Amino acid sequence: MKKTICIISTALWTATSAVAAVQPEQAPVANKTPGWQPAPANVTEWADRCTDSTVNGWGFKDPKNFVRLMETFSDPAIFLEFARRMEDPESYARIASQMLDPATAKNYLEWTDPAIFAKWTLALGDPNFYTATLRPLADPSTYLRWLALPVDQRTWSVALNMLNPAMWLKWSTAPVNPKVLEPFVKAADVNNTLRWLQTAGDPANYKTWNGVYVPQNGQVGVIPSAMPGNLNAPAPAPARLDTSTAPAQVQAVKFVNGTASRP
Repeated sequence: MKKTICIISTALWTATSAVAAVQPEQAPVANKTPGWQPAPANVTEWADRCTDSTVNGWGFKDPKNFVRLMETFSDPAIFLEFARRMEDPESYARIASQMLDPATAKNYLEWTDPAIFAKWTLALGDPNFYTATLRPLADPSTYLRWLALPVDQRTWSVALNMLNPAMWLKWSTAPVNPKVLEPFVKAADVNNTLRWLQTAGDPANYKTWNGVYVPQNGQVGVIPSAMPGNLNAPAPAPARLDTSTAPAQVQAVKFVNGTASRP
């Protein structure tokens, strides 16, 4: 009887593990932090995020994102991916084209939001933030990956690609490659320049620094003031802030056991 119960329990545990293994990953919860996006899933996506000027401030707009960024850059795989892209002329053209995208201006204007600096100020006062950030440096596997670079197949793949005639053919035909010429065409487009300037001058893309920090639904926020588009509008009266309860209401960046977690 006991043997039968053990067999049934083992079968149920195996079935449960199999179901859990094939379950799709739960979608990340949206966050109101400016510029927040789900963390890249692999090295290729990380390289895309870092070289795309329309989103590449992501890693520094939230301390939690910065922890993920540190974990990624402690692995030599990301640098091998960058080296591989340096051998392709289309990579440089893609970066230049993205810099001319009006979304680039909007991306960097998100730094005018004081909520970003408030999160960083609170995180810098949290010892767990430093634990989470420096964790890769205390992991022995980090150093093993770097020591294994000379025998890593990816390292030799990047190095030997320099001897590949196809790579040199790409560079020799770059001046007539439409993808390489794309940033030049975009730079000569007057409409694209106007869109870039409109984005840079849109008051909606600037966050106010004239407000007062108040807890809003557990998030750090500010009271908006009159925007440049309506200079005659009176600024709202400052809210009364109860200093005895405010720190408990404001949800700072949380690092549990040295691991960044999004509320």
